[in-house]
Amino acid sequence: MASSSKVPQPHGGHKYHKIYRLRDAVGVQYADRVSKLASRQSNAAPGTPAYLAAYPEALTTTVEGLSKEEKRGMQKLADEWNEEGPPDEQKRK
Repeated sequence: MASSSKVPQPHGGHKYHKIYRLRDAVGVQYADRVSKLASRQSNAAPGTPAYLAAYPEALTTTVEGLSKEEKRGMQKLADEWNEEGPPDEQKRK
């Protein structure tokens, strides 16, 4: 009988844990700005494939357009979410 060196893992032993970054915080806090920009860039309504394709670039443009102070605030918010978890409305998404 061969013995296994692997110890059985409890069910659910590997839980997914999102790591929030600057872009995540900007996407939540500046959602209206990003959405309007994605709509303008794509000439499409939110939720359509063209809009969704334009969204990452709109988010990047929004992040790049923030002042250093705004970026610091958003990074601080992302760090808080990593320590304490995101607000309830973000958890539902």
